[in-house]
Amino acid sequence: MDNKVPKTILDVLKTNGGAEYKAPKRVSDENEAERYVALYASSKEALDSFGELIFELGAATDMASLYHRNVLDGSRRRIREYFWGELRQVKHFQSPERISVFAEKCGEETRYRVSLEIDELHADEATLKKHNSLLDLPLADGCVIAINDSGVKDLIYTVSREEAMRLMRDSNYKKAQVCYLIQGCAEENLFQELVNGIGKIQPYYEYVIK
Repeated sequence: MDNKVPKTILDVLKTNGGAEYKAPKRVSDENEAERYVALYASSKEALDSFGELIFELGAATDMASLYHRNVLDGSRRRIREYFWGELRQVKHFQSPERISVFAEKCGEETRYRVSLEIDELHADEATLKKHNSLLDLPLADGCVIAINDSGVKDLIYTVSREEAMRLMRDSNYKKAQVCYLIQGCAEENLFQELVNGIGKIQPYYEYVIK
């Protein structure tokens, strides 16, 4: 993969993420319709490139990969503010545990985030408790802990396992993640930095999967 691609994906998200979108056929003004066509096309191209990136990350880390292909958010009226891919060991592909890779817009900035996550819709209370045992392990250098119930926008970040456990004990936040955040990285180093981030998350994945 061209070293410029991971940075280009972030650049498109920074410009297009959260932008209003209307189906061109429903817009009477020709110039406005053409603008929506171009907006969707550039976002779709970036998302396709992200899919290729996820495939190459899977190949580089010997994991099965997939990515979510929706250009629009849940309202179908805006361009998504993040792209999302998943990595799993082939033999554990049906497990709700996954290493997620996000390219995301956060305010005016963009970044990559590598996280150990769990599919809560397919995880009972015992499985979720097993997932949260990732807090048994020391926090890897350069990583942070994210606590949430559901939804990316609800994340609370901390570098303290004790604070994470307190939040989960005393609030409605019931799920822990361990994350590696990549922002401000040199263009030519982004792919390798993503591989490095996955490497930091893999021990947690292997711990909870067993």
